[in-house]
Amino acid sequence: MKRLAFYTFWEKNGIVRKYVLTYLKGLQEVADRIIVIANGNLSKEGKETLERLGVDVLQRENRGIDFGAWKAAFDHLGWNEVRRFDELILTNCSCYGPVYPFSESFQKMAGNPCDFWGLTRQVEIKKSQLQPDKPDSYIRAHIQSFFIVLRRPVIESEGFEKYWKDLHYYDKFLEEVYWHETQFTAYLESLGFSWDTVFKPEGIMNPSYYQAYDYINCRYPLVKRKLFSSSPEVWTEVTGGEIPRLVMEKLEKLGYPVSEIYEDLLGTTQLSVLNSNIHFNQVILDDRSENIDKVLESKKIAAIFFAYYEDSVDKYIPYIRNLPSKTHICLISTSNETLEAYRKAFSHYDLDIEYRIKINKGRDFAAYCIAARDIFDQYDYICCVKDKKSPQLMQIVGDSFDRLCWNGVLFSKDYVNNCISLLSREQSLGMIFSPPPNFGPFTTIGDEIGPNLSAFEKLWEKLGINVPVEKGQVVAPFGSVFWIKKEASRTILSRSWTYDEMPKEPLAPDGTLLHGIERIWAYAAQNDGYYPLIAIPSSLSDVYYGNTFLRLRDLNACLFKRYDPHSHQSMLKIVGPSDDQKNINQISVLKLIKYCFFAKFLSGKRKEHYRKKLQVYLKKFM
Repeated sequence: MKRLAFYTFWEKNGIVRKYVLTYLKGLQEVADRIIVIANGNLSKEGKETLERLGVDVLQRENRGIDFGAWKAAFDHLGWNEVRRFDELILTNCSCYGPVYPFSESFQKMAGNPCDFWGLTRQVEIKKSQLQPDKPDSYIRAHIQSFFIVLRRPVIESEGFEKYWKDLHYYDKFLEEVYWHETQFTAYLESLGFSWDTVFKPEGIMNPSYYQAYDYINCRYPLVKRKLFSSSPEVWTEVTGGEIPRLVMEKLEKLGYPVSEIYEDLLGTTQLSVLNSNIHFNQVILDDRSENIDKVLESKKIAAIFFAYYEDSVDKYIPYIRNLPSKTHICLISTSNETLEAYRKAFSHYDLDIEYRIKINKGRDFAAYCIAARDIFDQYDYICCVKDKKSPQLMQIVGDSFDRLCWNGVLFSKDYVNNCISLLSREQSLGMIFSPPPNFGPFTTIGDEIGPNLSAFEKLWEKLGINVPVEKGQVVAPFGSVFWIKKEASRTILSRSWTYDEMPKEPLAPDGTLLHGIERIWAYAAQNDGYYPLIAIPSSLSDVYYGNTFLRLRDLNACLFKRYDPHSHQSMLKIVGPSDDQKNINQISVLKLIKYCFFAKFLSGKRKEHYRKKLQVYLKKFM
C-alpha cells in the first residue's frame, strides 16, 4: 500500500513551529511521500527544517486556502505521478497531533469497502446559512476536510481529476467552507463513490470542537488548533467552557508535547483569549506542598523587594519568611532610613539578604529592572515584590489591595513551595501573580487598560513585541507583584532602561510609563514564549469567588430590571455600543478641528486641500 499526502501549511510570518514537525513525522509513518504546500510566506529556516525532515516543499501564493493549495500540488506533480499511489491523504496545519498513531485509524478503516473516508463527519444543518445572500448555503453532511483519505477508485476517476482542474479559488473562510469543504463529499458521492468516517458525531454541533474530549478518550488522533484560539463565546454560549482545558490536561497526561502547543498558541493568539479558553487561573494549596529540595538543587531562587516606606517593616516580614531558606533577597529602597529599619528587623533571622539604594525615580520597575537588573541573570525564579500605600484611596481599600498582591505570591511556606514547583514542572509557565482586585472602587475587571492605552501601545512598539495585539481585555499583574522565570523577562530586559526615562515624582495616579509597564509584563513574557498563571491561595479562593459572584449578580440584577432578563450575549448586544457609536468614538477631535479650521479660513489650493481631507476623514465614520 503506497500513500501520498498533501499537507497545506500557512503561517503569517512563515514560521514552521515544532507542532508542524511532530504532525509531519506522524504522517510519515503512514505516507510514503509528503508534499508540503506553503501558502504565502515561508521562512528560510522553516524551509530548511522541512527539507531536512524529508518532505517535498512547494511554496506558492496564498490563494484558495486548502483546496487551492491541494490543486497546486496536483498541478505540480501531474496526474501520472499521483496515480502511482494507492491512497491520497489531504490534510493541513489546522490540527495538533498525532495524539495516537495515524496507523490506528487506517487499521480501523482497512476492512471498510468505502471509496474515501475521513476522521469525522459534520451532519447536515438545514437551518445554517454560510453565505448571507444564498438561502441554499446550508451545511451539507460532509467529511471534515482537515483529514480526508481517497482510495484508488477515486484517484483514477476522470470526475476527480476534473474537479481539481475546474476548481474555483475562494479566499474567504466561509466561502471555502461552503463551496469546497461542505460540497466536496457530495460531489464525489454524485460520481457514485461511497464514504464513511472513523468517528461518528452525536448531535449537530461541530464534533471536532464539542466532542473533542470524548473523541480523545476514544483514541482520536488530532486536536483542532482553534479549540484553544477561538473566541471564548464559542464555548460559553453552549457549554460550561471546560472543554479546551480538559483536552489540554488530557494531552499532558498522554505525554503529548504540550509545550509545542503553547509555543504555537503564544505566538499566534491573544493572551486574553487563551486565558479565557484554557483558563490560566489556579487555586494553589497553601496548607500542604510537594517537597521541592530537588528543584532547589538545580534552580536558584531570588526575591527583589522594593521597600519605600519605613513604617511598614512589620507588615512584610512574615511574607518574606515564607521564602525557601536558600533564597537570595535583594532589598532596595530610596531611603537609607528604610534600609536601616529592615536591616535591624531582619537581623533576627538567618537570611541571605543584601541591601541596595536607588534614586527616587521609577519606583518598583526601576528597582526590578535597573537597580537589580543583574539578579535576572544570576537566578532562575525571581519573586518581585514591593510595599504599597495608595494615598488616593481609603487606607482600608489600599491595604486590601496590597494583601491581595502579596497573598498571590507569598501567602504561606506551602503556597510558595507549590508556586516554585509549578514553575519547575510547567515548561511554558513564565509568571505567577494574583487576580485583579474585585472590591471597592477598582474597575480593573472590564476596564483593565483604563487611561493607559497610549503608554501601553508605545511600550509594545518600543519592546518589539511580536504577538497578537490585545484589543480589549488585558492580562496583567496589577500591583506589580509577581513570580517570574528569568527566561520570561528577556523581552522586557532587552532594553537597557535608565532613570532618565522614568517619570518624575509625584506620580500621576494613571497614564504614566510605569502604569503601561504594569500592564505589559505578561505580554513581554508571552513574546518570550511563556504564559502567566493567575493564582490565589486555597484559603482565600472562596472569598474571591464570592466577591466576584456578588458583583456579577448585582450587575445582572440591575440590567435585568431595566432591560428584562436576557442571555449574556444578548445583553451585551443590547447595552453595548452600536457600530455607529463605535465609529464616532474613534474620531480624533483634534484632527476634526484642524481640518475644519483650515478648510474655512485658508484660501486657494490650501483651502481646497483641507476641504477634501475633511471630506475623506469624515467618510471613514459614515
